[in-house]
Amino acid sequence: MIQDVAAMKSAHLKPKVAFLGPVGTYTHEAALQRFGSDAEYTEAPTIAAVFKTVALGTPFGLVPQENSTFGSVVETYDFLASPDVGQSIFVRGEIVLAVQHCLLAPKGTKLADVKRVFSHEQALGQCGRFLSAHLPQADLVKTSSTAAAAQALVSPDATPGDAAICSSICTSIFGLEKLCQGIQDVKTNFTRFFVVSGSLELPLPNPQSTRHSQALLRIQASSQNENDLPDIGKFLQVLSLPATRIDRRPDLSKAPFRSAYMVEIHRRSGHIDGAISWSSELQNAIRRVEAENGEATLLGLW
Repeated sequence: MIQDVAAMKSAHLKPKVAFLGPVGTYTHEAALQRFGSDAEYTEAPTIAAVFKTVALGTPFGLVPQENSTFGSVVETYDFLASPDVGQSIFVRGEIVLAVQHCLLAPKGTKLADVKRVFSHEQALGQCGRFLSAHLPQADLVKTSSTAAAAQALVSPDATPGDAAICSSICTSIFGLEKLCQGIQDVKTNFTRFFVVSGSLELPLPNPQSTRHSQALLRIQASSQNENDLPDIGKFLQVLSLPATRIDRRPDLSKAPFRSAYMVEIHRRSGHIDGAISWSSELQNAIRRVEAENGEATLLGLW
């Protein structure tokens, strides 16, 4: 009986995490780094599927947000721009992973044999110089993830001369051979990931900090002013909090060529918790934006 109670308690504490699959992606590697090998992982075929899995009840998810050399991950920001985020999905944290791209191929393949290179578009972009110098004639084939590229090499449709740009962990997962290592254009290559959850209240396993100091807001013009071009500068001014990053995506819920801005803000340095909490500061800032005929939605807090 005691053992049964212990097992139930252990299962309850075991975090469940959705990630951009298949196994072997950099997102999978980052998830392992953040949540550990004891977590229960669910593979999702796309970034949108990670968000959907979390919305349907999986406590946590991990999605790529930006690469230090190739920029923002558009799929992630397309979802952050949608009305569902801020109601059923929230950003709860971040993790930065050093990315070391490798060129993998079936055993026995030589670099001169490579005719097609599979990978996610971000990885293909990050390795542009290597590809131009060493494989200028190779066809570049975009895949949903770097691990999906490795998986393509062992599929029935694979042909001699296929190779993949992915993580070195795919060598053991898929039985491939490493042709080249560290082929990214910029050696200091990092990817930042967002930890997402269906609730702002759900406790994070192994929290990196107990004090919130960052937040993500979606800011857009009010639907009452669809005929006027929004003044994002005015909204940022009345926000009156340090904005460290701004990303723009089309606002498909409004008139054509309207924008939704995802704004990362930080708490002012030296501002400690007191009578006015960080959450209260954010709510006051949101009200100031709304007073200027804008809409501001809290998308994340960490």
